[in-house]
Amino acid sequence: MVTIFTLLRRILFSYGILALNNTFENYLTDRFSLVELGLFLFSLSLLYLSLARFIKVCPILNIKDKELVLERDNLKRYLNLSKIIFLVLDKDGRVRFINKRGCELLGKKAEEIIGKMWFKDFDKNQQKLRLLERVVKGEMELPDYTEGTLVDKDGNERLISWYTSTLKDKLGNVEGTISSGLDISKKRLLNDELNSNTMKVNSIKNISNHLNHSLELIFSALKILDIVDVIFLVINKEQKITFFNQGGFRDFGYSEKEVVGESVFKFCQKDKVELKRGIENLFNEEKELPEYVETKILTKYGSIRTVSWHLARLKDRDGKIQGIFSSGIDITERKWLEEKLEDNKLQVEFFANLSHELRTPLNLIFSALQMQEMYNKKNLDANNYNNLSNYTKIMRRNIHRLLRLINNLVDITKIDADFYDFKLENHNIVEIVNNVVLSVKDYLSNSSREIIFESKLSERIITCDSVNIERIMLNLLSNAIKFSDEGDKIIVRVYEEGNYIYISVKDTGIGIKQEQQKIIFERFGQADKSFNRRKEGSGIGLVIVKLLVEMHGGEISVKSKYGEGSEFIIRLPNIVLEDEDIEFAAKQFVLKEELVDRIEVEFSDIYEI
Repeated sequence: MVTIFTLLRRILFSYGILALNNTFENYLTDRFSLVELGLFLFSLSLLYLSLARFIKVCPILNIKDKELVLERDNLKRYLNLSKIIFLVLDKDGRVRFINKRGCELLGKKAEEIIGKMWFKDFDKNQQKLRLLERVVKGEMELPDYTEGTLVDKDGNERLISWYTSTLKDKLGNVEGTISSGLDISKKRLLNDELNSNTMKVNSIKNISNHLNHSLELIFSALKILDIVDVIFLVINKEQKITFFNQGGFRDFGYSEKEVVGESVFKFCQKDKVELKRGIENLFNEEKELPEYVETKILTKYGSIRTVSWHLARLKDRDGKIQGIFSSGIDITERKWLEEKLEDNKLQVEFFANLSHELRTPLNLIFSALQMQEMYNKKNLDANNYNNLSNYTKIMRRNIHRLLRLINNLVDITKIDADFYDFKLENHNIVEIVNNVVLSVKDYLSNSSREIIFESKLSERIITCDSVNIERIMLNLLSNAIKFSDEGDKIIVRVYEEGNYIYISVKDTGIGIKQEQQKIIFERFGQADKSFNRRKEGSGIGLVIVKLLVEMHGGEISVKSKYGEGSEFIIRLPNIVLEDEDIEFAAKQFVLKEELVDRIEVEFSDIYEI
């Protein structure tokens, strides 16, 4: 027994992980019975947690020093074949071991890394160093999962997710840490682009030259890899599954008994002939292994999930292929997001083309109508002219209504495609809002609705797009007029609170029911969807208002009580661009006629004015 412990100390010390003292044998003897000591003891952490239990799991065999060295070499070879970074630090943060993957990422040799201070020379996160110091002092527990960045050999920052465990001596004192790291840079980039949903891309690239005993050691280690969401499979020459890890398959619903020993064809939703030919090629030394293979896997629940596999051949000492080792990641969500992106792109292109085709004939109709009005005014007597004007007004209003709908469709597709024309400049927000209110009051001169502008601010310069602020105000005022009656009040306020400017549009109209307030900012959401509803509208005006407000870095909300009226409140950041010429009222005056034209279009579905 002493000889075995001596050999174990020599192997573990050669890894540079932990120097075992003479109390180690007593520790094992006290903890395990003689029968239990028939197992090859684990103590460090292999593949994140497994090296910590290396001498507890492997069977004790009557092996010689040379065989133990061979096992150590096999283990090192396995670690160096892995696409996962394995890192061992002592309690001071000094590197005691790093595998080949870690060296490749840093672009350095192992001897250039081992012995260096990790948090000084490589991961310059001083917070992690202070965390390690507190863990060593026993002030806190080490978190299992952290994320951090490493600079690779090309100078690029790589985002790494770390699974970490502490190494302790018999007395429970922290001797160091062991970590397994996954490069999740590509996964994080995909999540940022699609407000969606997650990907983990790491795999073991090659395992070779192992005898049966080496394979058993690998399988024991892979059992512990249930902590990561990577699927591991081993397929033999008979195309049957001889090993899989439960953790990777947890979302598929199968137990080990339901998978091990079964044909791979039972689970793959692919043409059986094509799949059989593909597996045969994997066992053909003359055929080159594909870098990645995608297959559809049937879950126990009847659903289909897509898995991306990385493949490696398992060989014996003579170089003969004994099996195929596969590491896979579930990319179902990623594929769904890619398909959704493509669908959205096609939808944007369709609406853009459709809107263009609709706008062209409408412009021609509107031009013809203007020519007809000019002819009527010149050639008809007053009585006939007035009679025909009633009809031309209806035509003009409905042309404007269609143009408004088309403009909204075009603009919402442009916003979706990041194509919308948006220009931020410094403007007097009080003056912009007041000018819109005055123009609307002039336009509604025949209405008994009272439109009031209130503000204690004579001037407030902020960064905004004046044209789009006008569009926001016109839409909100259009809604206030549409859902109020003659004699009602519409109050527009501009005020300042903290670092924000607030714009409020309040009416004393019919209000909005509580359950309907949740959908009015959704696309095509309307408080009343019936065909005999009181007021017309497409249900996308407030959607565009919300998008335009958010493009300013602001927010919009609604307060309403059914039967008493509604209040829409816009909050904009009170910021000013530096070295920017302030736009004064002169420009607003130039745009006055354009503003009147926009009022006609925006108010086109209000028939009683």
